Amino acid sequence: MDLSETSSEMIYGGTIAIVSGIYSFLMGYSVPNMSSLGLSTILGAIVFVHGALLLFSPDSISKFSRESGLIMMFYAILMLTDQVFVQFTSMMMAEWDIGMISLAILMLVSGRIMVNQAISM
Repeated sequence: MDLSETSSEMIYGGTIAIVSGIYSFLMGYSVPNMSSLGLSTILGAIVFVHGALLLFSPDSISKFSRESGLIMMFYAILMLTDQVFVQFTSMMMAEWDIGMISLAILMLVSGRIMVNQAISM
């Protein structure tokens, strides 16, 4: 795999998505009660696959850079919404998952960069 032909926003977005996907999956899997209906686990798996596609098949996905960025922004919003939902539905005040929030913010920024790059092309 030669990443020299892959655009930097695809590398950045793919890497963030893979890390976010793994983290989300592991957190949802390890603490199933702390996520709304296992959303973290399912979302983690989907985000991981999306990140892998960004990194390892840049030719097929590069023409969908804008859509891919919008999807990443949507994932980030779902991750943040899940955190808020857990806070409001928990019997005890659950702690905010700072790792999940940080990765969601990075995904939001990464998605925005991908959308901006696609628009300027």
